[in-house]
Parts: sequence; C-alpha cells; structure tokens
Amino acid sequence: MTNSSASVLIPWISSLNMWDNLFIIPCIYTLTMLAPNFISMIPYFRITSKVVFNKQMLIITVIMGFLLTARTPVAIGLYFITSSIYSLI
Repeated sequence: MTNSSASVLIPWISSLNMWDNLFIIPCIYTLTMLAPNFISMIPYFRITSKVVFNKQMLIITVIMGFLLTARTPVAIGLYFITSSIYSLI
C-alpha cells in the first residue's frame, strides 16, 4: 500500500512547494556545496603541494547553505542541489 499524499521525487514530502520538516534537503545541499572543498584535499586533485584548510570558511559555508534551504520550498532546494552537482562535475 502506498501513500497517495507523498510526492514522486521525495516520498516524505506531500508537495514540492512545502518545506522539509526533516531537514534532509538542506543537509544534502550543504554536503554538495562542501564537496569541492573536500575534493581539493585529495592528493590526486591537489593543484598546490599544500592545501590550506580554512575552518572559518567551512563554518560559514555550512551555516549559509543550511539557512538558504531550511525554510524554503523543497523545489528550490532540489534546484540548488542539482546546480551544485552540475557545477561540481
């Protein structure tokens, strides 16, 4: 038996113009936004021999990413996720 009130893309949301009560979309967006910073730490992808890990920039990125998508509609969060994955590739 399936839940008829759930959306097709995201089963825990009834409509794409509602915000995510479980905060899964903001967490996914924050991780995809942080991915380029973590890829630069992999030795194969390093451009310079020494990578500087800026903790303040990391904290600001996490806070801003979460605040941008915390109370916005899920459709906007999905757009942000797909655009950040596209720019990562």
